[in-house]
Amino acid sequence: MNVNSIKVVEGYDFSVKQKELRNELNKRHEKRLDLYEVQGKNDGVLNVPGVDDESASEIEYEIRNAYKSDLKIIEQKGRPLLDEPHIKIKQLKEEKEILISNIDDVKEKKSSIAQDRKKTRLEEADKNNELNKNNVNDQKRIIELNWQDAQKDFKEVTDRIGRKQMVNYIKPAWIEWLILVFLGLCEIPLNYTVFVNFMLPKKETYMLSGLLVIAVPILAHHAGICWRQYEESKKYIYHLLIVIPLMIGLNVAVGILRTDYIADLPNVTPPELTNTLTFIMLSNILFLVGVIVSFLHHDKSQELTVATKNYIKNEKEYVKKIAPLLKLEREEQSKYIHLIKQIEEENDEERKRIESLVPDIEKKIADTVGMYDSILNVFKALEKEIDANYIVCVSRYRAANQRSRNNKERPHSWKKIASLEKNFVFSGIKEEDEN
Repeated sequence: MNVNSIKVVEGYDFSVKQKELRNELNKRHEKRLDLYEVQGKNDGVLNVPGVDDESASEIEYEIRNAYKSDLKIIEQKGRPLLDEPHIKIKQLKEEKEILISNIDDVKEKKSSIAQDRKKTRLEEADKNNELNKNNVNDQKRIIELNWQDAQKDFKEVTDRIGRKQMVNYIKPAWIEWLILVFLGLCEIPLNYTVFVNFMLPKKETYMLSGLLVIAVPILAHHAGICWRQYEESKKYIYHLLIVIPLMIGLNVAVGILRTDYIADLPNVTPPELTNTLTFIMLSNILFLVGVIVSFLHHDKSQELTVATKNYIKNEKEYVKKIAPLLKLEREEQSKYIHLIKQIEEENDEERKRIESLVPDIEKKIADTVGMYDSILNVFKALEKEIDANYIVCVSRYRAANQRSRNNKERPHSWKKIASLEKNFVFSGIKEEDEN
C-alpha cells in the first residue's frame, strides 16, 4: 500500500505526499551522483585515497552523512504521522475495555435516550400535524358553510316550487341567441328599403336598419320570458300587452313605409294590399319565431331559474376554493406519514448502532491499526531506498576514482560498503497488527 492510498480514519488525515517526498529524495540523490562522480575522477587523478590507506576517506564519510541526513528527513516527517494513530489505537482499546465491562448499562442508557428522542419527535410531529389539519379544516369549514347555505337556499326554492329540474327545451343559451340574432339579420334587407326614404347616407341608413335588427331579438326574448312565466309573475301579462302591440304596430308601420317606397319607384306597378300584408305578416312571423324560441329556452319559474343559476355558480366557486385545500390536506398528510416513517427508520438505525457498539469500536481499531501499519511500511521502504541509494553513490564515486588512477590499483580502504541499517528508525518499530 503506497502513501497516496492512505485515507482519513476517525478525523485523522494520514495522507502522505509520497510522490513529492520521493521526488525530493531522488533529486538529492541524482545531484550527489553527479557531484561525487566528478569528485571521484578528481581524487583518482591524485591517487586519493592512497593504496595503502586502511580507513575510509573523508569523501566517503561525507557521502554517508549526506544519506544519514535523508534518514533524518523522513524520520521528521514520519514520526508525527505514526504518533497520532498510535495514540488513537491506545485510546480505542481503552474505550473497548470500558465498554465491554459496562456493556449492559451502556446499551440500556443509550436505548433510553434513543427512545426518549423518538417519543419527543413523534409528539412534535403529531402536534404540528394537528395544527396543520386544524388550519386547513378552519378554511374548509368557512367554504363548506357557504356551500351549505347555497344548498339550503336552493332546497327552499325547489321545495316551494315542487321540483328541482328546470323544464326548458332549448337548453344552451347560445343556441337561443344564435337563432334570435339570425332572425334579426333577416330583417336587414327588408328594413333597408324603408329607411332609404329618409334620404340619409348609406352608412346611416344601415345603422337605422340595424336598430330594428337589435330590437327584434331583444323584444322577442323578453316576450318569450313573459309568456313562459306569466303564471308566476302577473306583471308579465302587462308586459305582453305592451310589447306585442308595440311590435305589431312597428311591423305594420314598417310594412306601409316599405310599400310606399316601392310605389314611388319609376316603372314599377304599385304593390297590392296583399303584398303589403305579406310584408307585415313576414315580419310578425320572424318576431313570433323569436318569441317561441325564447319560450322554449326558459323555465316557467323565474325563481327556479335564478336559484339554479346561483346554485351552479356557488357549486363552481365551492369546487374552485375547496380543491386547493384538499390538495394541501393530502400533501400535509403525506409529509406527516413520511416524517413518522423517517423517525421510525432512524430509531431502528440507532438501535442497530447500539447493538453493534463493540463490533463498531473493533472496526475502528482495525481501521486505525491498518492505517498505522501502512504508514509504517511506507517509511520502512523509504529507509531501504535511501540505504540502496547510499551504496550506489559510494560505488559510483569509487568506480570513477579507480578509472582515473594512474596505477589503476584499488585502495585497501575500499572494503564492503557498510549499510545504514544502524541508523534506521522505522525498521525497528513493530507493526500493530502482528498477523
